[in-house]
Amino acid sequence: LEGLRERGVSVLLNSHLLSEVELVCDRVAIIRAGGLVTEGRPSELARPRGVEVETDGLLRVMSPALWDPAQVLAVSSHIERAPSGRYRSPTADASAGQAGAEAPRPRLSARLTAPYQYLGSIRSLMDSRLLWQGLRGGLGPTEHVIVWRRDALVQLGGFSKTAADPSLDMMVRLQSAGPERMPGHVVRSAEVFGHAPPAPLGEIIRRAKERQRAAAETIVETSRARSSVAPNVRRQEGNIVAYFLTSELIAPLLQGWAVAAMVLGALIGWFSWYQVVLLLVFLSFGNVIVSSAALFLLAAAPGAPEGRDLNRLLVISPLEFILYRPALAYARVTALGSAIARLVSD
Repeated sequence: LEGLRERGVSVLLNSHLLSEVELVCDRVAIIRAGGLVTEGRPSELARPRGVEVETDGLLRVMSPALWDPAQVLAVSSHIERAPSGRYRSPTADASAGQAGAEAPRPRLSARLTAPYQYLGSIRSLMDSRLLWQGLRGGLGPTEHVIVWRRDALVQLGGFSKTAADPSLDMMVRLQSAGPERMPGHVVRSAEVFGHAPPAPLGEIIRRAKERQRAAAETIVETSRARSSVAPNVRRQEGNIVAYFLTSELIAPLLQGWAVAAMVLGALIGWFSWYQVVLLLVFLSFGNVIVSSAALFLLAAAPGAPEGRDLNRLLVISPLEFILYRPALAYARVTALGSAIARLVSD
């Protein structure tokens, strides 16, 4: 191929081996489902702009299915939102010095909220390790990559085209089908498939709204399917959905309601502003305890924050509930309102 290129002959190479393509091609076009996704020089396409995948990430994610392929319907893994200073594409070192190979600078809102996005990622990881693995089943985290068993998807007719989160909807359907129709279970693993740069605040709010709508749809989908499955399946499914809704829907709404009620009571004169501040401090340090436990659990993992980075995360974590959570609370409330309105209209 190199000899033909040196003679000026144009060569069209069709390959799935990206390492081969990077070595011999001057221009690359990526095609998916018959459509052109992107094109450019290898150095341009190697710019870090999406998820940085662990080299053995897919193998680690698939390990539950490889151990027991007949009983595992799907396995979810985590995408970690790494602080902007720690995110680097695996091809960035190889393309250093080439024109345009450096990562674009994240937006201001992404840089300001990057530590809080990272704390959210490691709390979700702790959740998977300590709680979800004891439930013989699971629903995927907010940012995930899921490996599906193809025959299970085909048997259920594929993904929904109307669900707010098709992956979450499919996980609920897989675990609601019953062992006679769909023997097996879904695994929420504690593996990290890859890392992504911090997202802008607008993107975070949009994803939080979609997740909240998906949580509301989960309630409806579960209630519709419960009457057609065996009691033991209903209990197992009920435990999974109950914990998911408690962590993703009920607890955040209760926290927001408590703060809003205290502020309204202070404006009316029922409470003092000192009590409002005391509630915020109490909720903030409760969040600090959970974040500290997640950091402690992560301490032995490769690439875990240490030294100044760890101290910085611990110092700013009390501010997360005041500076970052209100945006998520706004997204949850508006999404829940629209979901209720949609259900009423249906």
